[in-house]
Amino acid sequence: MARTSSTERMPEEEVHITRPSWSKPEVKRLGKDNFFKERIIKINGFQRVSELIKELEEKAKEKLHEKEIIEKLIRQQPITCAALHVPSLQLHRGKGVYMGPTENEIAQVKQKETEGQVVGKHAMLIIGYGEEEGVEFYLVKNSWGTEWGYQGYAKIKRSALSKLSYPIID
Repeated sequence: MARTSSTERMPEEEVHITRPSWSKPEVKRLGKDNFFKERIIKINGFQRVSELIKELEEKAKEKLHEKEIIEKLIRQQPITCAALHVPSLQLHRGKGVYMGPTENEIAQVKQKETEGQVVGKHAMLIIGYGEEEGVEFYLVKNSWGTEWGYQGYAKIKRSALSKLSYPIID
């Protein structure tokens, strides 16, 4: 896998990205033609990636390569994930890989859990994956606007994300 530098722009050809096959003009035209008012697909639920891997391992009767399964899923469609909602995530800017909560933030989260408080998580969409300077990451799209991360996207260290899920579609 080619590496990206945190000083470069995020080149699409160096990160595996799931993207729609429609161009922006085509989507705009379809919107005007009321194309999106019709039912295109039906989502019947979701499945956690961890459950899928467990099922596949039981069928294969051996340990499978989790990384390969997840990457195959991402190449087929975006998948959802969660990250601890901490200040360092909210303040993340730029093209570098977000490495996850700081030690201080982790200590605060553990303290809250000890006190019975709810620890918030934030949902994002994984649209790609890659590696930079030896750190494997997921490329995510966030809902916080273009001021967050790099124009609304970020590379996040894989271990900083949890609850990976994908939709079950008819």
